[in-house]
Amino acid sequence: MAALGRLPVPLTRANRVLEVLRKALNLSIEWEWITRNPADGFRRNTEHSREKYLTADEYERVFAALKKMTNQKAANAIRLLILTGARRGEVLGLEWPDLDLELGIWNRPPHKSKDRKRKRIPLSNEALMLLRGIPVYGMKLLSTASSPVVVALGTAIHCVCWTKAIEFG
Repeated sequence: MAALGRLPVPLTRANRVLEVLRKALNLSIEWEWITRNPADGFRRNTEHSREKYLTADEYERVFAALKKMTNQKAANAIRLLILTGARRGEVLGLEWPDLDLELGIWNRPPHKSKDRKRKRIPLSNEALMLLRGIPVYGMKLLSTASSPVVVALGTAIHCVCWTKAIEFG
């Protein structure tokens, strides 16, 4: 295929396309349009997880860019993503009762975790300093009814991480 001037399709994208196809065909069965799913015999490609760690220089550039953001709630969410390695939904769903700032522990109950397992996450000194500096305005740490962070977070991550000032290898 590369000989024809096309780039190879990443294995993960092929897997996502297969998942959508299977779902569509399963719905077709449910709606009685077909009797069996022809995609059931397809095997998924083996996926290998990626690991990317920020270099000291990248870390400094990201945190410098976060200081310049007008929406500091979104900036704090990004800081917590970097400092904890948690998922976006876990950070945005973080509530003050989940934190023990004295012991430096984030107690994540099963219903707030993608894998539905209880977790006790030790917080770094940097994460603790950040959390202690966030004002308390209710149960939610970063997202409130009056100032949601969810939409701003996606835009902020794009602006901070993909500008020419902060390109990662």
